[in-house]
Amino acid sequence: MAREQNWGLLLVSIKMVVAALLVALLVSGCASRSSSQAHAPGSLTTTPRLTSASATPSSAETPSPTMPIGPLGATGCMPPSPIQPAVVAGPEIEGTSANASLWVLLFQPLTTGQDIKMAWRMTGSGSLHLVAIGSQGQQVRPDWGPEAHLSSNWNRPGDEWGAGFTFSVAGCWDMHATRDDTSGDVWLEIPG
Repeated sequence: MAREQNWGLLLVSIKMVVAALLVALLVSGCASRSSSQAHAPGSLTTTPRLTSASATPSSAETPSPTMPIGPLGATGCMPPSPIQPAVVAGPEIEGTSANASLWVLLFQPLTTGQDIKMAWRMTGSGSLHLVAIGSQGQQVRPDWGPEAHLSSNWNRPGDEWGAGFTFSVAGCWDMHATRDDTSGDVWLEIPG
């Protein structure tokens, strides 16, 4: 009987510890976003929305609040677009847009002379069109894509496509993305 009571107390204690840890993780995750990461009033920002990806992109979207991951990228990579680790692959990058949410997920390190596989998510309607513009004005079209993705485990707003780019030279590259009613830019600093 005493043993059964001890096991019962042990189970209750374990449940309480697990619950406390979950609460601590949630609180620390919410508190880890500093106010210095917020955008200044009137600055360009993304408008986060959730939608499912489809072969024929849809404009049906549901608002969902998210915090920006850092200062948005700007002309000349001053600053470059903010990069953070992603759960599903390599790093993800938040784009700059006045009227859309734009994200890129990298599957390889950024470098020159090699096809870099990327997943793109952008809100809006219509097909996605991409072009990379180098610091000397050179324009590079995707090596392949954009190809609509029918499903994904990458949870960012907008419809999803895959595309590959080869950067011919190191430096700042403006990855310009457009849909029928939106446009945006991801500013990448490509190492030499």
